[in-house]
Amino acid sequence: MVSGFKPYLYNGVADILHPDPAFSGGITGCRKLAGYAAPMRVPIAPRIGPASMIRFFAGAEIGGAIQNFFKMENLNGEYCGYKGKMAAGSTPQIRKGLFALPEGPGLGLTSNPKWVNEHTAKGEPSWS
Repeated sequence: MVSGFKPYLYNGVADILHPDPAFSGGITGCRKLAGYAAPMRVPIAPRIGPASMIRFFAGAEIGGAIQNFFKMENLNGEYCGYKGKMAAGSTPQIRKGLFALPEGPGLGLTSNPKWVNEHTAKGEPSWS
C-alpha cells in the first residue's frame, strides 16, 4: 500500500496524507504509511468520517502512535445517528477538539452488544 504513495511523496505533490484505516491496511497500514511520510515532513490526518466507534478508536490509536499526526476527521453525536450508543458505558469525551487516549491494551472501546445486534443488517452475523 505504501508503494502507491511513493511517487507523490518523492515528487513533493502531497502536502498531507488522508488515509482511511478501513481501506488503507488498518492501523498497521496507516502506521507504515506515516513512518514512510515522516522523514519527508508530510503530516497524516486519518479519515474516519461518519463511521462506527471502532473506526473512531482506530483513528485515535493511529494518532497516538505516529509522530506526524495532524488531526482526525470525525463526526459524533446526534448528526451521526447516535453511533456513540455503540459504546457500552460512557461515550468518547471530546473537549475542545481533543480526545484523551484510552489507557491499557486494545482500542479502549467496549461495545454495547444489544445496540450492535439491533443495528446489524438482517442476515449478517453478529460480532458483538
